[in-house]
Amino acid sequence: LSYFPDGTLETDSYHLLNLLTGPYYTYSQDGKLYSVAEYENDKLTDIKTFDRNGTQQTVQKLNNHVQSYEERFSNKKLKSKFDLLCGEYVNDLTKWYPDGAVYYSYQFLNGKKQGRYVSNTPGGMPTRMGSFRNDLEEGTWKSYYHNGKVSKTGRYVDGLMDSVWNYYFPDGKISSSMSYKKDEHHGVTRYYSPEGMPLLEKMYLEGDLLAWRVINENEENSPWIDFSGTATISVKNSTSQVVFEETYSDGVR
Repeated sequence: LSYFPDGTLETDSYHLLNLLTGPYYTYSQDGKLYSVAEYENDKLTDIKTFDRNGTQQTVQKLNNHVQSYEERFSNKKLKSKFDLLCGEYVNDLTKWYPDGAVYYSYQFLNGKKQGRYVSNTPGGMPTRMGSFRNDLEEGTWKSYYHNGKVSKTGRYVDGLMDSVWNYYFPDGKISSSMSYKKDEHHGVTRYYSPEGMPLLEKMYLEGDLLAWRVINENEENSPWIDFSGTATISVKNSTSQVVFEETYSDGVR
């Protein structure tokens, strides 16, 4: 059983030897039944969803042993569509907004995410896109602001950030460039002002901050300062205004 913060029942399910078995009920916060999924040895074998009046929304079709499911809004437009084969997702899983715009879309192979992924705002602007391999993020991924500009981009290897990731302000200017190895900071991270001027660099080794240095307005680097674990890293502009500041205590910010 799981509950909403107000104590209302959210899900009701049964596990046998840590595997989902039998019906899995989900409820909306007002207590109405939202869906009933059937599991056998942790594999999804059937699912039904319901509207607020208790009317079943899901339609199932069988095609060459593939169970195809469709769910529609009250305006009859598609809400979701996916396929199951032997209890595992196959082909595309797509959800839509009520106006017909795609909310998000995955591709599956033998129950694992494989291939492209995209998610969008209600207005059809992308929010995140990339690819999966064997259920893990792989290759270049991008996230976007609601204005359509890229908020961050970088590469995954086996589901872990493992490259230089660039982060941007909403106007498109770069805010930071961070080097990762197996999901941890590794190498040099550089921070920028909203005007695009470099401010600060940090040196990491497998997630541990080793040193930092300020970059002045002439893009000249100050000497590296060893990081002791307790410090305030502060950068000021030419008028002595603090434009970047972080405080650490025993290595924790």
